[in-house]
Amino acid sequence: MKKISRASALVVAVLCLTVDWASAAEESSANWVSPVPVRAEPLSISPGAPLSTRALVTHPPAIRGLLSWTIESPRHRGALHGLAPSPNGRLVATGSLDGTVRVWQLSDGQLLRVLVGHDSYSGSVAWSPCGTVIASSGTWDGAVRLWDPRAGRPLRVFKGLKTPVGTTAWSPDARRLVASSSHSGLVWIWDAETDATRTVTEIGRYITALHWSPDGRSLIVLAEQTAPTVLSLGSDGTVEDVRSVGDTQTLCAAWSPDNARVAIGDQTQCTIWDLASGDAVKKLAGDCRSVAWSPDGKRLVTANSNYAVRIWDVESAKVTASAPVQASCVGWDAATGRIFCLRATEFSVFDPAEEKVVLTVPAAVTQPPYWRAGRPIVTGLMTNKLTLWDPNTAKRLRELTGHGGAISNVSWSRDGKVLASASYDKTLCLWDADKGLALHTLEGHTAAVTDVAWSPNGKLLASASSDKTVRLWSAAGEPVQTLDGHTAAVRTLAWSPSSTQLLSGGADENVIVWDPKSGKSQRMIPVSRRVLALDCTSLGSLLTVACGTTEDQVQVIKVANGEQLGLLRHGGSPPSVTALTWLPTGAYLFAGRGCHTAQLWDVRADKVLRDFQTMAPVVYVATTGNVLVAGNNDGVVRFWDADTGELRGTILDVGGQIALVSFDGQHRVGSDQTPELVYVAQTPEGQSLLTPDQFAAKYRVRNIPARVKLVPGR
Repeated sequence: MKKISRASALVVAVLCLTVDWASAAEESSANWVSPVPVRAEPLSISPGAPLSTRALVTHPPAIRGLLSWTIESPRHRGALHGLAPSPNGRLVATGSLDGTVRVWQLSDGQLLRVLVGHDSYSGSVAWSPCGTVIASSGTWDGAVRLWDPRAGRPLRVFKGLKTPVGTTAWSPDARRLVASSSHSGLVWIWDAETDATRTVTEIGRYITALHWSPDGRSLIVLAEQTAPTVLSLGSDGTVEDVRSVGDTQTLCAAWSPDNARVAIGDQTQCTIWDLASGDAVKKLAGDCRSVAWSPDGKRLVTANSNYAVRIWDVESAKVTASAPVQASCVGWDAATGRIFCLRATEFSVFDPAEEKVVLTVPAAVTQPPYWRAGRPIVTGLMTNKLTLWDPNTAKRLRELTGHGGAISNVSWSRDGKVLASASYDKTLCLWDADKGLALHTLEGHTAAVTDVAWSPNGKLLASASSDKTVRLWSAAGEPVQTLDGHTAAVRTLAWSPSSTQLLSGGADENVIVWDPKSGKSQRMIPVSRRVLALDCTSLGSLLTVACGTTEDQVQVIKVANGEQLGLLRHGGSPPSVTALTWLPTGAYLFAGRGCHTAQLWDVRADKVLRDFQTMAPVVYVATTGNVLVAGNNDGVVRFWDADTGELRGTILDVGGQIALVSFDGQHRVGSDQTPELVYVAQTPEGQSLLTPDQFAAKYRVRNIPARVKLVPGR
């Protein structure tokens, strides 16, 4: 298996662009599919404007020869949502939560192109059968974009589709492109030869997938709460016939290469249907979340709910091999005979002939660095190793190793000398932050530890667990109390400012107020939804807790008696309130959500003072001075000025280093490190991918790390 060195692979990729795209240009002759006739639109980017609303550089200074530019991580920021190999099997395109489309070289996993333009996340990517155009959907931006991957040029933008725009798919002759749009199940089509667009149908259900038949005459449509639908299309895109396959909602589907059968996966099995007779001819046992046919039509590859990848003999309906990878989505490449396996943060290529994984590319980062004012920055959440970084210089300080499972959360002691970590290995660790040594391993929980929180006075440590308990520990790591009372997993903890009360919440839809001295429950507050976030403050003499749940409201509750003092509502999908923090002064609350937003509330006035676009679900929030901070599921920590609402900058986890990036494109990494960042430069001819040194030399610009000031004075 090949593991890619990020720094070296990136530099080589930029230098080898000419060779790689020359190879990619051979695709049309190899596949006998004529290039897509695309009338390229003029670029509508004003000098100085960002490349998209999701670009990290929100105010790019004007540079001679450039329309715009931005800085990017060498990996996607956020989970992978789509993957498409080029027709000759030499390149692969991926789409992600960050809204970019990235092109990778499959011989060695090098990053070749970062295509920036979508204002929402890229839900689907599709490589044209001729190999000259990539189509991508922008979900909530209501757009389908066409790209020339060789030049990095945006070709067309189809706007105004009903949101969200989901799956895109090319017809086998590359003459038509379809996309699903909106929760109403709209199917949109573009005819490349006539340059006309139209609505094919609107089936009334949210569409989860679209697939062309190999002969290009039909579409199979998968939608929620309904059986798969086969649409037979005329030459003008009109629907000539409609029929259903099976009678249950399905999770995936794939046409056989001979056009005669379709494999359909659901929560119990994968069924192969004969389309001529309408009969189910084979059933493969076990849930099926993704399915693909081998090029010869004799085998299937499937991925199930446990991400297991299995290869089946169709005739015997038996498993003949398993791939040693995990995947949520699989595809079988006709050009190379290899299997593509996609997960949230990586993709792999498995060769069934050699029975081995030939390539694994760590293509995305999802967990943000953990930031708290005056403390080292922590990376490595959801892995079993933490790394500490200097918050001012971005220099690596030390690594903390010892957990046997993924680390779910961390908490700094009052004096900043000890870091507590909670893990799915059922333990907690106390670390000497200066020396990087484990001081104590705390055992006692019988299931994953989900949260950890030091008391404000620094005397006690609280831990929450899926074992339904809360435990208290001394600062020296000795067990003090086990707090029993929850009837389901406990997710979140919050101390009162005086350290005299501890609050916990979780899946049983209750908040429990504990006396940490006696270990007894003072009261149980029902909140009617799973509790995701808590934070306590004193408003005058009134101890108050803010409670975030799986619905779109924050409940503000009087701790003394459980009385609800306020209900702060703000719509969005998903509606979850995932992170909360009270500002140090006044009745102001900063709330982060699953719907990619955060709000600064004036609680007494029940008024949103500012609404922030976090670009991804919020993992945690923090505040210092007049700066509001959110760590998000695109691997980015964002810093805003609370008074103006302007983005000050971001912190990125780029694997071997962290990078601090200002709103205007200045960056800071450890002084002894070569930046692993990439620059995306938009010229009238296209988007080019450059290293920091190449960008500085070509456009005569200077990076000034001292200008990166995420918080005042630093």
